[in-house]
Amino acid sequence: VLAVLFRVTEARVFHLRIGRSAHSFSMIEIPVVYGVFFFLPGDYIRARLIGAGLALVISRRQRSVKLAFNVAQFFLCSVVTLGIVHLLDSAGPEFGPRDWVTAFLATAAENVVGVFAVTAAISLAEGAPQTDRIPRMLGMGTVVSLTNTSLALLLITILLVEPAAAVLFGVPIVAGFVAYRAYLAERGQHEGGEMLYGSTRNQ
Repeated sequence: VLAVLFRVTEARVFHLRIGRSAHSFSMIEIPVVYGVFFFLPGDYIRARLIGAGLALVISRRQRSVKLAFNVAQFFLCSVVTLGIVHLLDSAGPEFGPRDWVTAFLATAAENVVGVFAVTAAISLAEGAPQTDRIPRMLGMGTVVSLTNTSLALLLITILLVEPAAAVLFGVPIVAGFVAYRAYLAERGQHEGGEMLYGSTRNQ
């Protein structure tokens, strides 16, 4: 089940274009938060690599170096997230506010690791440091991470109290995904217009 959740969330991503490259965002925090608290570390990592890996191969048609990089990034992010939860989680019988704080810190750390990994890969691909991209990528990633982590925590809390009510989250999750895509599409058009205007002025 967890692998399927990773497969679905990683198959449906939206892209923020920064220069000549794009940084992908998804709703991956939802299965991440669920997995790190309710699965054994080994099972969590296997589920993530299998589910997300299948999404990369089947849905996003990635191969060779790009696929290897993303799978390695998933593994690194999983280890970082699990390490933070292991250090900070109270391991108590109830899922409560302390676990919420741990979840936010864990997903925030994963966002930072992902941004720096992607920036390093882009820098190597383009042959020049791309550190100027980091603030924008971190900012957008933080907004997405906070939103998705909040949805995950709300969903888990409801599942623990009244499982049947979880279906009510279908609408806000879909709406949030559509809103993300619309925002990024509009942002991409705006940045494209700025680039066109700048190139016209320089002619």
